[in-house]
Amino acid sequence: MNIRKFSALILTLCLLLTAVPLIAQADYKAMKSSEPLIQFIKQCEGFESKKYWDFGHYSIGYGSTCGESEYPNGITEAEADALLRRFLGQAEDEVNRFCRVNGVQPKQSQFDCMVSLTYCLGGCWMDSGYDLPKLIIRACKGQCSELELLNTLGNWINVGGEPWEGTMNRRMRDNYMFFYGKYTRSDYIENDVPYGAIWLDANGGQAAYPRLYTFRGQPYSAFKPLPTPTRSGYRFAGWTEGGKAVGDKPAYSFPVDGDRVLTANFVRVHTITWRQDDGALIGWTTVDHGKVPSHADPAKPATSQRTYRFRGWSPKVVAATGDATYTAAYDAFPAARAANPMTAKGKKPSVSGAKLAKRARTIKRSKAIAVRKAAGRVTYKLKKVSKAKFRKYFKVNRKKGSIKVRKGLGKGAYRLRVAVTAAGNDRYEPLTRTVTVKVRVR
Repeated sequence: MNIRKFSALILTLCLLLTAVPLIAQADYKAMKSSEPLIQFIKQCEGFESKKYWDFGHYSIGYGSTCGESEYPNGITEAEADALLRRFLGQAEDEVNRFCRVNGVQPKQSQFDCMVSLTYCLGGCWMDSGYDLPKLIIRACKGQCSELELLNTLGNWINVGGEPWEGTMNRRMRDNYMFFYGKYTRSDYIENDVPYGAIWLDANGGQAAYPRLYTFRGQPYSAFKPLPTPTRSGYRFAGWTEGGKAVGDKPAYSFPVDGDRVLTANFVRVHTITWRQDDGALIGWTTVDHGKVPSHADPAKPATSQRTYRFRGWSPKVVAATGDATYTAAYDAFPAARAANPMTAKGKKPSVSGAKLAKRARTIKRSKAIAVRKAAGRVTYKLKKVSKAKFRKYFKVNRKKGSIKVRKGLGKGAYRLRVAVTAAGNDRYEPLTRTVTVKVRVR
């Protein structure tokens, strides 16, 4: 195939592709409202012989818009029927135009649903900036599920800027009409619709969507999960109904036997700022109101002259009642500490057996252990007695280092292993030495 033939083929394909919508529009057969739809609208709207104020305009008859000065003497049912059909004719023209442009030939019930919408809302729902017209086109082609359409259609329920339950029920009936061709109240189960609405009260927060719809009488099978609302200064703590949790986050599961109202539960939180002693930011955390915040102990880099040990936070960390800032506090030590110069040596003290037979005796530390040049506080701990069964007769005072010998210990020589620890200070490291003290009962 040469270049000229190939180019001609590509041009032909492009012309065919651009002609498809034109063919679809040319083949489109204009439709009219069915009689069941007219009766459906009459049932939903009800008859009013006198005009009434209807959220921004006057209406009369079966919800037909009218001017303030029109029908001063009211209207008969026959006149209302004619007025309704005239307005439906205008809605039919808009829906036929919509379907023709988008290349879909709807079923009668689908067309009637769109006319019902247009009669209620006008043609604004057809604006390509909304999701609804796109979903309706897909639904006409069998590419959109019942719940998918309902969860978009069911959000067109505001009257006077506020969601209205009556309009919500109307949208659910429109959806059922679209998929099943059902028009009258007798065609619906309890409450006229086979669906249940889950109203989501964000309770001062912001939720991704205000309500969900699912099948009535069945467990909630999340068409899409319940949203996680946000609220400045608060933490979302789950959805509740009547003050009780409806399920566990994030997988809520509950029956939908009727319309339900869920309320977002929030917990007040505070921002806690943690800083180094030089003002450098360590980080932020959030904590529930009334709870004590916490943070991992920070570290401060050592310098050539000093090392640092975290001492605590300033001011003292307390239960949060508002945003707060805490600053790390450190103890400073010389960078390198010398070895502790302490020396320790066990001695050979003796105790009179005769005196020990009457009462316990205490051997002073100076008689039992020689400790010199210790840097820092010195403590003592008995580690071992030569014969384990005699350990109960000896007790070493932790602070003083004295050895108490209980009465009743027989004559003999006893070897005690005692750990002597110097805690050190900012100049010297801590040090532990273990010495042997030989106690003789004579």
